[in-house]
Amino acid sequence: MLKKFSGEFGHDLLAEETGKAPTITYLNKHWKSKILLASTSLKSIGISSGRVLLRYSVTEFSENEKAEIERSLAAENERRKKMEEDFIQLKAKNDARAAMEAKYQKDFEERQAAEKQQRERDEEKMRQEFEKLV
Repeated sequence: MLKKFSGEFGHDLLAEETGKAPTITYLNKHWKSKILLASTSLKSIGISSGRVLLRYSVTEFSENEKAEIERSLAAENERRKKMEEDFIQLKAKNDARAAMEAKYQKDFEERQAAEKQQRERDEEKMRQEFEKLV
């Protein structure tokens, strides 16, 4: 988004100067540094449609803050990777469970159909025996 507006303002809005970094503010939250801005989408900050006001500024940015942001991004990426692995495992379990349930349902329906046919044969046999007696 900032790349698009860079042309409109005549200079690179993502350029990091020594000790300073681009910052976007939305509501009470701040996204500071090119690294963090690159990994953040509008949807991830809660903007899905409509019009909103984002504030752009250049703020002081120390090496400690940069290291902290890189650590938090690495932790977030690790958390997402773990969640995706868990999702894949749980999806496989759910698929296996659904296949098993479908198999049990099919077996149950086949068993019911066989029992119904057997009952009908037994009833027909009893009817024929009764007719012989009468």
